[in-house]
Amino acid sequence: MSSSAEPLGQGRFLREALLQEPVGERIRCNICHRRCLLPSGGLGWCRTRAHRAGRILTLTNGAVSSLAPSPIEKEPFYHFHPGSYALTVGSRSCNFGCPWCQNWEIGKVVPSAPAKFLAPDDFVR
Repeated sequence: MSSSAEPLGQGRFLREALLQEPVGERIRCNICHRRCLLPSGGLGWCRTRAHRAGRILTLTNGAVSSLAPSPIEKEPFYHFHPGSYALTVGSRSCNFGCPWCQNWEIGKVVPSAPAKFLAPDDFVR
């Protein structure tokens, strides 16, 4: 992971989003069930998809908010290798709006917040 934090929504955090379709002057984001219809310069409900120059860009590519081993009992694999650990990784944003959310600071991050970059290839290694 990069040692210094960089602003989200710029440089290597930008990537053209998958699952988008033009709808007149707007673009529909088809990443989640909300299917946001973004005007030029607009953000999706998640605040990590932006309509720029006629396409939707992901503003948080490689932005890892958490990376840690967790006891397997906390994960949905409760009966899988009891007493072991699972590597958990979290990204920025969320497309849910749960009023009880304990991760709202990362789940609803403003795209310009500083973040550390972790390239997908580096994560797999």
